Amino acid sequence: RLANGSTTCSGRVELLHGGTWGTLCDYLWDLPAANALCQQLDCGVALWIPSGQSFGKGNGSVWNGTFSCMKNGSHLGHSPVSGIGHDECPAGKDAHVVCSGRMSWGQRVRPKQAVSLPIKGQSKASAQRMEKGGRLVNGTTCSGRVEIRHGDTWGRLCRSHWNLQAASVLCHQLNCGYAKSIQTGDRFVDGNGPVWRDAFRCEGTESCLWNCAQVTLGNPTCSAREAATVICSGKQLQCGTAKKAYYLPRSERGMGLVALRSVQCAGNETQLMLCNTSHSHTLPTGVAEDVGVICSGSRQIRLVNETKHCAGRVELYHDGSWGTICDDNWDLSDANVVCKQLGCGHAIKAFVSAHYGEGSGQIWLDDVNCTGAESDLWACPSSAWGQHNCQHKEDAGVLCSVCFGVGYLGGKLEGFHKKFPQQREKLRVIGGEDGCSGRVEIWHQGSWGTVCDDAWDVADANVVCRQLGCGSAVSALSEAAFGQGTGPIWLEKVHCKGTELSLWDCPAKPLLGKNCDHKEDAAVNC
Repeated sequence: RLANGSTTCSGRVELLHGGTWGTLCDYLWDLPAANALCQQLDCGVALWIPSGQSFGKGNGSVWNGTFSCMKNGSHLGHSPVSGIGHDECPAGKDAHVVCSGRMSWGQRVRPKQAVSLPIKGQSKASAQRMEKGGRLVNGTTCSGRVEIRHGDTWGRLCRSHWNLQAASVLCHQLNCGYAKSIQTGDRFVDGNGPVWRDAFRCEGTESCLWNCAQVTLGNPTCSAREAATVICSGKQLQCGTAKKAYYLPRSERGMGLVALRSVQCAGNETQLMLCNTSHSHTLPTGVAEDVGVICSGSRQIRLVNETKHCAGRVELYHDGSWGTICDDNWDLSDANVVCKQLGCGHAIKAFVSAHYGEGSGQIWLDDVNCTGAESDLWACPSSAWGQHNCQHKEDAGVLCSVCFGVGYLGGKLEGFHKKFPQQREKLRVIGGEDGCSGRVEIWHQGSWGTVCDDAWDVADANVVCRQLGCGSAVSALSEAAFGQGTGPIWLEKVHCKGTELSLWDCPAKPLLGKNCDHKEDAAVNC
């Protein structure tokens, strides 16, 4: 029997032996044994085995024993048992279980069908059959209704079989930190849709929901409005690791109150406010120095191809290095997000099988499943960073509508050849560590020169980043943030809207007088 649980189908396991009920002390209590007990009690299947003394400590006898149940066993009493004894039980070794509950329509699920344990290093075919995919809808990037995909159909999960451990795994999988709450009331659950029979038994440390033990219930026990939800912490910026901490130049400093000073982090905190800090609202102007950070740039994206700016192999910069994306489930929706993010229009085609050549180094993402509406690729559901079962012969690529001088506008082809003459001036950034941050320099009249920071802002920086294939701008830096250049200063007072395809499309003034010197060189962090 199950004792001291919140329902008749959860609690501490007690065993009747020799006419006496006692707490079962089983050092090797596992899911097959728990499944057999749940079925014996007509309680469906085992969802998870709580640790510690979740259901209290029994006051009576203790029975020591180890059950060795097969995965298709249907009765705990039919399983081999060794070492039944009468002794004390060390803390945490008494058996517990939470069962799914009695199935609707009188249906019971056999454990052979119910429990699916992922196998490390499984073949690609078996991984594809699992139809990986999880997402949050009807909320924000990091909060909403939980949905998983079977085949081509997304569906909800039951709130009654959803817990914080599984929610935290999903948040981590979506690069959204940890689960703050799964008690969201009626938020996020509008409308109707399929309700899947899956439940996940997670420890909370898995990198992906599909690495948890998966239980398939009988008929869904909840309505569409009783769906699982989660609010994730949204772990700060998700920009990899810090490459540089620095004081901001005067032109980049903020205005108004100074919120924090004397910040002391260990480095493993999930939020800046969890670090030791001093709150200050009274520091006079000029006493405090505003600070900035340059991250390793997990949010950089580029297309690699010898000739075209808006077509190529998709590569992501993460944790200090560039890597590719595996083509498992790669389709036009995923490619659309890439093209939109790079300012390259929409996707004409999503390429697989290393169409643009094999990359090298890391394969950062696998099983990307975008809806097409996301603002950047890392907002899409995918496997955890660096986890894949692919080789570079499966590198994904895209062909976008704005590609090498051709745009599809209103169904009509328009050429941009005038904007891209073959001998057009070149563009580069100098002083950064990754080719996507540094002092902006342009090639003109046979020499490299810099850009003056007068009126330099994020709109201008966005155009530079996009033209370099480095995504969007994190910041527009001034006052020679990456050191002073040498030679001519070619431009000043650049006024981009931010939507231009190249810096040459933006209004600007050639520097004719001595309004600027190199201590005012403009820079970008993409």
